[in-house]
Amino acid sequence: MGDITIKTQSERDFTKRMVKVRDPMRVANLIRDVMARQLFKLDERSTGKIN
Repeated sequence: MGDITIKTQSERDFTKRMVKVRDPMRVANLIRDVMARQLFKLDERSTGKIN
C-alpha cells in the first residue's frame, strides 16, 4: 500500500495525490501506459488531416 503523486501542467493545482493505493506500482504503470498513448488519430484517407 502507498501513495501516488502526479505532477500536472495546471497553473493552479499542479499536483494530484492518490492516497492508500493498494498496489501503487501497478497503478503507476497503468497511468504511464495511458499517458503514452497517441492523443489524436490521423485520417488515413488524407494527408495529415486530424480527426
